[in-house]
Amino acid sequence: MGLKTFVAGLLTVGLGCCIAFAGSRESSASAATQQPTSQLDVEIAVDGTASMASAIAQAKQAGVGITDGLISLLPDTRFSVVVFRDRGNPAGEYELLQPFTEDTSAVRTALGRIKTAFNPSPDNGPAESYNLAFERSYSDAQMGWRPSARKIVLVLGDAEPNGAGREGLPACQDRSNDPEGLSTRQQLANMRSAGRTLIMVRALSNEVSVSLRCYQSLAAGAFVGGAARDAGSDLVSTIVELVQGAYAPLTLKPDLGTALRTGRMGYTVKLQNPNLLDLTMKSVTLDLPRGFRYVPNTTSGMTTAEPKVSGRTLAWSLAKLLPTHKQLRLHVTVHAARRMGTYRSSAVASVETAAGNQLIPRTSAALLRVKRRITAVAFRFQARNAAGLTVEGRASARFLPRTRSVFSPVSAHGSLTLVKGNGIRLVLRVRRLRLTRLVGPTRARVTLRVASTHGLPGCRVGSAATLLLFNSNDVRQDDSSDAYLRLALPRSCGGPIRRAATISVSDS
Repeated sequence: MGLKTFVAGLLTVGLGCCIAFAGSRESSASAATQQPTSQLDVEIAVDGTASMASAIAQAKQAGVGITDGLISLLPDTRFSVVVFRDRGNPAGEYELLQPFTEDTSAVRTALGRIKTAFNPSPDNGPAESYNLAFERSYSDAQMGWRPSARKIVLVLGDAEPNGAGREGLPACQDRSNDPEGLSTRQQLANMRSAGRTLIMVRALSNEVSVSLRCYQSLAAGAFVGGAARDAGSDLVSTIVELVQGAYAPLTLKPDLGTALRTGRMGYTVKLQNPNLLDLTMKSVTLDLPRGFRYVPNTTSGMTTAEPKVSGRTLAWSLAKLLPTHKQLRLHVTVHAARRMGTYRSSAVASVETAAGNQLIPRTSAALLRVKRRITAVAFRFQARNAAGLTVEGRASARFLPRTRSVFSPVSAHGSLTLVKGNGIRLVLRVRRLRLTRLVGPTRARVTLRVASTHGLPGCRVGSAATLLLFNSNDVRQDDSSDAYLRLALPRSCGGPIRRAATISVSDS
């Protein structure tokens, strides 16, 4: 497979990325029409250690056969190439092989210059200098990022950054000290601030030392649109789909990770626009798992129109403008299947860029378990107002085998903290929880006791309180919802409080 295909696929995706308006010029015949042009800068960063030999050979094979038509396809897309290894590696720890360029022959040459090398040092571990590559992606002025371009860092590797596991990144295991003194979390945060979207492609071999989940954690820590995937046999298709998804990130999430047999549950489709100009959502399609059925008149969010139902496929035709740095959401309620098991669903959208380019972002499979019973449920909640009032906390409960129903009152754990701007602070301990509705919307009543108080001399420790959580998954077209919390307190402890809230629910 040639570099023509490799780069052309990325350039095709790049048609939809960050657009800058070109100026117009009057001529004696007519005024030229102002046309948007795309600017996409893609850094290709490759782990050049010895375990990557077969993966680099695959990348080089995908980088052969440039044609003269690539530059005319999208003149405003550019690539840079870097290689990184580990400190003390005979081939060097980091090298910028090619600054950003439109010259695709230079990109091919740079990919061909990547060499693998083994570090013979007895201190050499499985982690490599990914943190250094992350740091250079925003700090190396010689790379030549354009200020108005959408910026993507595409990493091909098979190992973890130094210390990623020690810093608590989910599924990452490495606990070594970074030789450059860099922190993985801090570098990801800096990439996020600098607008660098991170795409991690895991090269599979007998020597791979990182999980895909770790790479997903890394990608999630940088700028919006990051993702991770195994390279597979078709590296080109993998990269094209990932870059396309980075430009128009589309996600699908069930309301809860578990549904009861034949019970109601919901899905939310979300499209984000992390770009400089608007997008237009043309359509969205949701493929339900086998045995699931749409509940009529439950569509909310970007539209309340009923979908076209064809078997297990729900399709909406839309023309929704998505402004820059905003999101669109769509929520539906469905009946779960009768059979227990793990079910997969997916969604795909049709999106048009400001330049008129058509993109087809897809979601990863959303997993849902259908069970006979739910064993545990947990709530996290937060509400704030402009006057400085903050209510936040958590409540979780486990249903024992003898519990007849998830709607029975059970002992629960957790706490609630109330803070006011005038120095008032109140801490309450969770005692019991009663789930009164599972989905559409989820409701729970929590019993609490005052554990400590500051600034409320009349509020006694041990005073009873009740918290009502109403987690509505329905969304309006303005992306708001009806989720709220209501805290019933004695007046001596601050009186009743009702506020719009952010409430998340998890289960097992």
